[in-house]
Amino acid sequence: VLVHPALGLGPLCIDLKRKIRYPTMARLALEEKLRRENLAEEQRILYVAMTRPKEKLILVDALYGAEKRLQKLTAAAACPVMPEVVAEGKCFGDWILLPLLCRPEAAPLRDMAGVMAGGLYTGDTAPWQVFIHDGDDFGWAPGAAVSDTEKDAGETLFDPALLTFRYPYQRETTLPAKLTATQLKGRALDQEIAEDAYHTPYIRPLVQPKFRREKKGLTPAERGTATHLVLQYLDLQNLDVPGQVEKLRLEAKLTAEQAAAVDVPALRRFLESPLAEEMRQAETAAREYRFTVLMPARDYDPAAAEEDSILLQGVVDCWFETPEGITVVDFKTDFVQTEEDVAQHAELYRGQLAAYSLALERVLEKAVTRKALYFLQAGKTVEIS
Repeated sequence: VLVHPALGLGPLCIDLKRKIRYPTMARLALEEKLRRENLAEEQRILYVAMTRPKEKLILVDALYGAEKRLQKLTAAAACPVMPEVVAEGKCFGDWILLPLLCRPEAAPLRDMAGVMAGGLYTGDTAPWQVFIHDGDDFGWAPGAAVSDTEKDAGETLFDPALLTFRYPYQRETTLPAKLTATQLKGRALDQEIAEDAYHTPYIRPLVQPKFRREKKGLTPAERGTATHLVLQYLDLQNLDVPGQVEKLRLEAKLTAEQAAAVDVPALRRFLESPLAEEMRQAETAAREYRFTVLMPARDYDPAAAEEDSILLQGVVDCWFETPEGITVVDFKTDFVQTEEDVAQHAELYRGQLAAYSLALERVLEKAVTRKALYFLQAGKTVEIS
């Protein structure tokens, strides 16, 4: 042991094998800091786990040498528990038992320990139930020996019908637990990007990764995403669309490439449209409105069982309220030119708008009286009945 006066760290430990000198006090302080951080993280995890249940919380602790362990914990039990006692806890079970042993419901545990806690805590009236199960009661018990003759007599003939058994709920195994509103458009790409959503397998062409491909600008889908970002933050009172796009770029809500790809004339046409004027006049409006609701599975699959449900998730581009009810608006950047193109594309989104309407009616508890698609490229509003 040496003293290092220049560092002011006190004694040094010398590792003669590796010839490394560690300041003893610094090392101990670092170990203590790491230990406390790990302890705080474990306690945070336990707190989160115990405060998430809504109806019932079941805690199981396997006690080895139960009597001796309970005796030690009961002697230090208190509510609240002293910090130094908590620091000596070896696992989650110790932290839970220390205050639990002070509750009246823990009498079976105190009886097993043969020690009484310092004082019972009666301030919290939330009910607890404490049960003790002996593991030996669930152990394997050897049975009586069975002769070969008895074995042969007990054998049953093979039933060929077992090979033709069909699981009666096979169809339910393909029913998705979660569905996104964009999937209702019927596009395979939308089904693929939906998290954990079932979709029919299809062959995709092999392509080079993005970093190996020559830069050719944004794809149509990426340009549509950029336009929707602008629509999310667009000030309906301000007709200076280029100025708004530049502001979003400066605020890092758009990249420079996205800002250059935004269809400014289309957005200006939208701001001058009757639909935008209705949105400006609405008392209540919301854009990029996210929802998650549990819907009957039969709404999307008529053959589903009556008790089955599907979690429906989605993001409504816009909704606003009028005296007649809620109007749902979905913005589309599809490439459409003729009236026939607009009509055909509008039909593709009927299911999506229906899902938005059902979800909003349940969340807002108000009737949806109007569903509208706005095609930015064509500058047309299509009402969906």
